[in-house]
Amino acid sequence: MESILIVSRILSKYRSNFGEGGIDLTLNEALILEVVKNNVNTKRQISNSLLKDSAYVIRAVNKLIKRGLIEENRRVLKLTEKGLDRWKRCSQVCEAINQEWKAERSIYDRRLDEETRKNFIKLVEDSKD
Repeated sequence: MESILIVSRILSKYRSNFGEGGIDLTLNEALILEVVKNNVNTKRQISNSLLKDSAYVIRAVNKLIKRGLIEENRRVLKLTEKGLDRWKRCSQVCEAINQEWKAERSIYDRRLDEETRKNFIKLVEDSKD
């Protein structure tokens, strides 16, 4: 519950008075801006929750750099590197699971083909009698 309040406070901080000096940001962009620009006590919590969805982190950081809201420095690059590492690990795990599923599926298909062939042969032999 506390993290929800922190997140909403951060988002409203950057989006408040949009049009009167506020910035139109997505939630991820606002959180990244907070992590990069400020040393808050909740920085670790925020960055850990952000990095769970690292593809969004990388996109959001790149958008913020392009818009000139943050500078490309060591801290920003470290955030995107962590995100990329997690994304790579996740995609490797997904690929391994996918390969395992394909292998199991082909074994199942072969068994099914063998059973179908046996049943067909049996049906043909029964029809001869």
